[in-house]
Amino acid sequence: MSGPITGRANTYPRGQCTWWAAERYYETHAIFPPAWGNAASWLSGAEASGWTVSSTPINQSIICLQPGVQGANAIFGHVGFVESILSPTSVDTTDQNWGGITYPNFTHVTFKTGPGVSFLSAVGGGSTATSTPGSSTDACLACGPKGSAAYQSCTAQIAIGFVPDCAKAAYEASQAAAGNSIQTWFNSLINNPLSIVSLLSDPVRATKALLGLVLILIALILAIVAFSKSPAGQATGDVIKTVGAAA
Repeated sequence: MSGPITGRANTYPRGQCTWWAAERYYETHAIFPPAWGNAASWLSGAEASGWTVSSTPINQSIICLQPGVQGANAIFGHVGFVESILSPTSVDTTDQNWGGITYPNFTHVTFKTGPGVSFLSAVGGGSTATSTPGSSTDACLACGPKGSAAYQSCTAQIAIGFVPDCAKAAYEASQAAAGNSIQTWFNSLINNPLSIVSLLSDPVRATKALLGLVLILIALILAIVAFSKSPAGQATGDVIKTVGAAA
């Protein structure tokens, strides 16, 4: 049996609620929603694509509100990303194009379950932890609002591998909660080659990916050095020398 149908890139207009929901879902699950059109049509699109559709909250899922529901646009509806479940009947979401907030900013909104509210996911319920919206550098919101000197200083420091004190707690929490392992990231590139284009179009994510590759190389070098100094590594070296001498 084939799995849910997924997209290969974020094809939605940047700054729209659909772009944000697709981007956050990819950041968390390495899966893009397909091209489902306006927010109101995401419910039928998810059903047709084999995604889980529920009236009960699903953590790290996409919330879909039909037109006019809880303040959603009267024509296009609204979608957002569920960051956490507050109770059996309410969720905390992050959203764009809500209340005048749009790219590159986002806002938190609390929505309740009820008629016209659905939760969409290709991977089930996910974990109770959530990753930090946008990227790990959003931990800098603990230092100051976006656009402030403190925030910009923090993001610049994180980009070169240093986390300032004001952002350490939020940064460490986001890293611990992040659901995207290196293996998941590589698998997403292999399965969705066009996601490379999306990655390169986002400097923050591209920098994060590059730093990840550097860390992998450093870890590999350290492992080789440690093995060479271990008794097993030295014994292996002695065997190679003996074989070479005999030859």
